[in-house]
This record gives sequence, structure tokens and C-alpha cells, in this order.
Amino acid sequence: MVRKFLKNKPLVMTILGTSIMAQSIAWEYVRVDPTYRFLVEPWSLRGYEITQGLVVAAGAGVITLLAVLVSYGILKETLTQSIIAVAILVVFGVAASILADAKEVKAPVLSHILLAAVGAVIARSLLEGFIPEAWGKRRRAARAGLWLAGFLVTLLAIVRPLLSDEQPFWIFIAVAGVIIGALALFRAPRALASRRLVINGILAIWVMSMTMASSLRVTLDGAQFDLSGISAELKNIQITSGVLLAWFGGLVAFVGAVGLWASRRDEIIAFDRARKQQDAARESEAQLSVTG
Repeated sequence: MVRKFLKNKPLVMTILGTSIMAQSIAWEYVRVDPTYRFLVEPWSLRGYEITQGLVVAAGAGVITLLAVLVSYGILKETLTQSIIAVAILVVFGVAASILADAKEVKAPVLSHILLAAVGAVIARSLLEGFIPEAWGKRRRAARAGLWLAGFLVTLLAIVRPLLSDEQPFWIFIAVAGVIIGALALFRAPRALASRRLVINGILAIWVMSMTMASSLRVTLDGAQFDLSGISAELKNIQITSGVLLAWFGGLVAFVGAVGLWASRRDEIIAFDRARKQQDAARESEAQLSVTG
């Protein structure tokens, strides 16, 4: 069992990365600049003392479990089980944003465009199979039309009505999670959906760890003020080793997850090539038997 695990280098790298992210909560996430001349308490906060660190650790744990289930075939490459995995990741993201007391946000226009573009790819992936082969060169124009229609529908019917005004952050997470999850589910080949979900989950936690610096500083500043009524200036509060470990772990896990996806993709391509060769051989054999 251990030998089999060690032979799966992408899985080993994925779990190594998520483990680094999870254990980062034992280290300081944020502290006052050591050169600061005044004494304030608390001077620093470790990851396990703040919601952001707990979310990083819990997310790393969820992704580790998902990667193991996918790699060992416990989570089957079926649409139903992949949908369950998407639902788990979206619910986790929503719960994490609520527990972290994330503030209301107004999603920037760029995020609207990016989510609509993802919706366009989903629409094209689902519908391009209905374009007749007989259309020839017109198929390219039809595929472009599907992409444009999917972009407009996603933008005008989903993204703008839900995200155009200031909304709780969990709503943004839910909308983005469902759209990106649908891309993982319906992009061909669909057998890779669960592995795409591992990549998406790692990216989500990784991006969170890279964008939480300001919230960490505010958290420490607030803890100081609540304790003694005074606090250091925000410019004298800095992120430290725990966050850097989370960044590094996210990078390692991402490389490993891409390896999991690539290895399975190569297997699918090799299987399809062998199947086509067998079909061609049977067809040739049938033709020879008829002519013979």
C-alpha cells in the first residue's frame, strides 16, 4: 500500500503541498514589525488562533481527501459523483466565507467578464455536438456563435443579476463556485472532471492565502485594540512565516494536482488511440472477408 502510494508521484506531491498548507497554522501568520518601538499585545497571532488560518487548514484537508478518493478510484468518474464533489467544494467555500465573517463586496466588472467567459465555454462544450458534421467549414462559425450566446446568457441572466450590486461575499463564492464547477464537469473529456476539481480547489485555497494579507493585519490590529484599547499602526503589522508556508504549499500542491490530471489524460488518450486502432483493424478484417 505504501509502495503503491509512493509510486504515484503526483499524488505524493499534492498531499505534501496540502500538508504544508495545513500545518502552516502552527506558525505565526501575522505579527508586529520587530523594529516597532512600543509594546502592544498580542504581538502576533498564529494560524490556529484566527479564522483565516483555520479555513486554510480545513480547505487543505478537504482537498487532500478529494485527491486520495480520486486517485484510488473511490470517487468514480461519473457525472453524479462529480456533481457531489462540486457541491461539497461549493458548500465548503460558502461556509468558510461565512465563518470568516467576510464583508459585503461588489464584484468588479472583470470578474463578471471572466465568469461569463467560463459560462460561454460550458455552453459550447455542451452544445457543439449537435452541430451537423455536414456543415463543414460553417461548424467554426456555429461554435463561435454558441460561445457568444453562452457568454451573453451567463452575463445577462446569471452574473449581472446576482453580482452587479454589493452582496455578501458568500454569494460571490457560490456563483463563481457553481460556474467554475460546471466547467470542470462538462469540459471534454468528462472523465477528468474530478481531477479538475482538485486543481480548482487548490487554486481557491491558494489564492485566498495570497490575498488575505490585509485582513490578517486588520485582525491583529482589532485584537490589540479589544485587549488594551491601543494598537500598532497597520503599516507596522506584517504577515510572516505561516502565510509564506501556505503560499509554498499551495504551489507544490498545484503542481502535483496538474500531474494527477495530466497522467490520467494521457491514459485516456492512449486508451482512445488503442480503441480506434482496434476498430480500424476490425473494419479492415471485415472488408477483406467480404472481398475474399
